[in-house]
Amino acid sequence: DGDEVIDRIERCSPDVVVMDIRMRRVDGATATSAVRAIDGPPVLVLTTFDDDETLAAALRAGAAGFVLKSAPGEDILRAVATVAAGDSWIDPQVAGRVLAAYRDQLPRESVDLSVLTDRELDVLRAVGRGSNNREAAAELFVSEATLKTHLARVLTKLQQLVAGPSVVGYEGPILRHLARELHTAGLDVTSTEGGVVGNGARGGRVVISAHADRHGLICTAPGTFTYAAHVLPAIRGVANSHRHAFAETVCTRFGDEEVRAYDPRTGDTVADGRVDHMAVCGIDALGIEVPGKGLDAILTATPVAFQGKVTQDGQHVQAQLDNVLGVAMALVLVESGFDGTVVFTAEEEIGASWRYLNHELLRHVQAPETLIVLDTSPFDDSEAVDVGAVVLRWRDETARFSVPTVSRLIQISQSHDIPVVVKDRLIERLNEERRFNGRDLLPLGRTELGRLVRGTAEFVNGATLQVPTTMYHTNAETTSVAAIANAMRVLRDATD
Repeated sequence: DGDEVIDRIERCSPDVVVMDIRMRRVDGATATSAVRAIDGPPVLVLTTFDDDETLAAALRAGAAGFVLKSAPGEDILRAVATVAAGDSWIDPQVAGRVLAAYRDQLPRESVDLSVLTDRELDVLRAVGRGSNNREAAAELFVSEATLKTHLARVLTKLQQLVAGPSVVGYEGPILRHLARELHTAGLDVTSTEGGVVGNGARGGRVVISAHADRHGLICTAPGTFTYAAHVLPAIRGVANSHRHAFAETVCTRFGDEEVRAYDPRTGDTVADGRVDHMAVCGIDALGIEVPGKGLDAILTATPVAFQGKVTQDGQHVQAQLDNVLGVAMALVLVESGFDGTVVFTAEEEIGASWRYLNHELLRHVQAPETLIVLDTSPFDDSEAVDVGAVVLRWRDETARFSVPTVSRLIQISQSHDIPVVVKDRLIERLNEERRFNGRDLLPLGRTELGRLVRGTAEFVNGATLQVPTTMYHTNAETTSVAAIANAMRVLRDATD
């Protein structure tokens, strides 16, 4: 009970107190006050959905975090570790109520409005009329106007980047283009074997990363091609699990598509063509016959990419988005004054890009304070796309991500009423149903960040910020304008 907590602290010297909010003799808020009065360890409060009054009391008492009693054990462990490290933890599902409790406890003494500017009075009146953040911003042309400018610039950059070929393993032309972009923006630019790095005044402390490569084909013989992501792993020493069924999937991606073969050194087009259809001709080699026009005379080892095109209808954007969309967002961030480090990597599609990112980060000896890896995230249906969600992760198949950084991205999203999909939690829920129905389980998926965290034994960690898409890895990959705008808003706030 709450009247036992001081004695337990003196006997056990804990790093964290996990406090129930409702107890028989002394409630959790009163006990939390007692802990703070003796300068005791941080208190993590267990709460429920309907505990607003006691929630406010615990906040006033100095609780360091709030977690739902119904939260999975894994979330409670993350919360304990976070408050033990001196940070705060607010369960996403009670964050709004915690903030409301905080606002309610603020003093309500009169304020001299004469000290406010006319513009500040306009903002105050909008809030007083009950406008939420987005409505007030739209009415007053504050951040929404800036956001629209950023969005327009992202879409312009996307057009430019999609037009430039960047088949995995043959990204040289686009990396040189990105180096020029970063140099023009005023960053100190370094080109490495596997990427481009731009450093500003906060170089090494705040890092944004995105991969520049995309899927494509490589000519292996006249009229025969292989998927670049299949053949390159053997050259780079990266594990490869692609088999016959995967080759058939590739055929569906490129069938009836306009493509271009290009010089891997200059990026110049050497042949334009159209794939009539594709057929697998060999299980282990993943050979793909491409009957089509204009491709029969190109040289062996020539990369072949989709013809770059971006289609917009006002609400949706369609192109081979993965992951030049993340590159476009990072470029606009830099042009808007970001002065940290930007890293554009190659060969993410074969799982090698984390090595290049790690090489750059370790040049600074210490891990960055903030690392955000931009990417797209595939969905079978369009719900996440249509609502403009951002996609975050606590983990992937290979590693757990930075709790403080992921938590901050969640809090920023919630402050702007942006829907959040936590991808690993979504997959876990789907797998519960699949397990019950005896179906194969979905993989959590592997990410550039997960490979980096594992490869550095957790010395480097951060968060992914992903834009949801459908039709993944095709020339018709689709997201919404709202999803891009919301991801850009979160990225901007997280790097201020």
